[in-house]
Amino acid sequence: MDAALQQGLNVKLTMGTIITLTPPLTVTRDEMDTALDILDRCLQQVHAPAEKDRNDR
Repeated sequence: MDAALQQGLNVKLTMGTIITLTPPLTVTRDEMDTALDILDRCLQQVHAPAEKDRNDR
């Protein structure tokens, strides 16, 4: 989640598997789209090395 924070998205991981977005009380559709794009990129960065390791076995 550090990668998301470095890109301006404040999130927290709760109960081990739940990602909680912590946007301001009011958020525009464009801002939410940006937040979800950042989250998607971060998850892909984490998933890609794990997938590569799995395929290398």
